[in-house]
Amino acid sequence: MIYIIADDLTGANDTGVQYKRRGLRTLISAEADLPLLYKMADNFDVISINADTRTKIPNHAYRTTYDLVKHIQTTEHEYIYKKVDSLVRGNAAQELEAVMDALDAPLAVVAISYPANARTLCNGTLVLPDTNGVSAEIDVIKLFAEEMKRKVQGISLATVRKGKDAILAAIQLGQSDGTAVFVVDAVTDEDLARIRDVALALENKTVMCGSAGLANQLSLLKTRDVRTEGLRQEKDGIILIMIGSRNACTAEQIQALTDETGMPVITTFTSEILSGHREKVCFEVLQQADNLIAGGCKLLAVVVDTLFLDFKISLKDSQDTVSDSLKIAETMGSLAKLLYDRYSIDGILSSGGDTSLAILKALGAKGIELDSEILPGVPMGKLIGGKAEGMTIVTKSGGFGPKDCLIRSIEYLKKQT
Repeated sequence: MIYIIADDLTGANDTGVQYKRRGLRTLISAEADLPLLYKMADNFDVISINADTRTKIPNHAYRTTYDLVKHIQTTEHEYIYKKVDSLVRGNAAQELEAVMDALDAPLAVVAISYPANARTLCNGTLVLPDTNGVSAEIDVIKLFAEEMKRKVQGISLATVRKGKDAILAAIQLGQSDGTAVFVVDAVTDEDLARIRDVALALENKTVMCGSAGLANQLSLLKTRDVRTEGLRQEKDGIILIMIGSRNACTAEQIQALTDETGMPVITTFTSEILSGHREKVCFEVLQQADNLIAGGCKLLAVVVDTLFLDFKISLKDSQDTVSDSLKIAETMGSLAKLLYDRYSIDGILSSGGDTSLAILKALGAKGIELDSEILPGVPMGKLIGGKAEGMTIVTKSGGFGPKDCLIRSIEYLKKQT
């Protein structure tokens, strides 16, 4: 068994699907549900767990991760992969510390880069591509060094390009000086492959930590025959699109989908939700949905009104912001359930980790069995448990995917539902 520990649901999905692509049966656990994990262990090769710690305070995130690893440690497993956000949002450093403490691991290799989604690390700095005027540079080495008790250092791209022996030599030299955590540059998948080979050559208790990019390279070592099935016949139901992510990338994608299909968009007013008028918001959304469905609409999109506002990347949100975000996500989840109960929904496409988790909770689903990856970081699977068991769901992080990502996802989803 391979375990993945992620801090939100979309991260658990986009990392777990790397193994599914290699033919490994992969379960996404919506929460750290230990009885479910023990029950399902014999039926899956990989379990990717949403520890749901992205928005928690650092001490809570540490304790949740530590306790989870301690439980996993008692089961048969090949390794535990610590997935961190490719923008290092949340509590990446504290959660890595928790994994190392729980495993009593003397060493961790961190590879944040995810080249398939334009996330690359050079000179310890993560430079994000400009999307609608939004760009950022993040000093990843500094972030880990300031928030961990262990000594942290970087390994340059020049060293990585020299190959496995050069990287190993740099790690051994750093260890002799007390370094325990190595943040390694990577710009291409070939760079990540070298990092993977180094991590596997180190002692057994080395923690491998990174985004879906490094997980993809690790998954290549476990490839099995992938079973392919013919496309199912198209159904005549509705595809529900729930966008709770406020991100310039997603805004561009939803606009492209609207331009391509003429799809109308139902807007939820977040200020109304936060001022205690959630029932009014839900009523108004259902009224608009009734009119659209009566007119023959088969694509139903519900988005937050903040989607098209100016967006700024934040590595850590205030507790007030977190509280507001969860209220909005819970409302989106409730809306998904109301719409599912009201109409014939064949599939759901959701954007945003909190929104996706809220939808699963509202529908009573325990997790997702992954089926395929539509685009890098955009996985598709079937819900496990709850009233919508077996229904197709596509999830994506707000910042992932090209401009036509939603268009291509909908086309794919129509053939699979």
